[in-house]
Amino acid sequence: MITEKEITLRTNHNKKLDCDIFIHIQPPFRSGIAASSVFKIKTADRSHEPVTARIIDAVHQPLYSLSSTFIYLSHGMQPAEFKDMIKKADPSISEDTVLAVYFYKKNNA
Repeated sequence: MITEKEITLRTNHNKKLDCDIFIHIQPPFRSGIAASSVFKIKTADRSHEPVTARIIDAVHQPLYSLSSTFIYLSHGMQPAEFKDMIKKADPSISEDTVLAVYFYKKNNA
């Protein structure tokens, strides 16, 4: 059975939602993700129309060890800029906070 979940990104960082396969860095989902989960991904600022995608892979790492390549692909930022942005968005995040790098594939791809 396929379950659809809805998530809202602040904005379409790095125009990722235009791509068939994209990544997004965020705190890990609290409830875990079933392999059959499908996501309707929207943006809070309406910078992109909603897309439907599924997670095809994930990597969990503390903020201090996130690859600059992952950060650039996800948010189009240098590591220091990303760290400042995510810490301002959620003051509970520190350098030791484990974040998830989710790899998404659109359903129509």
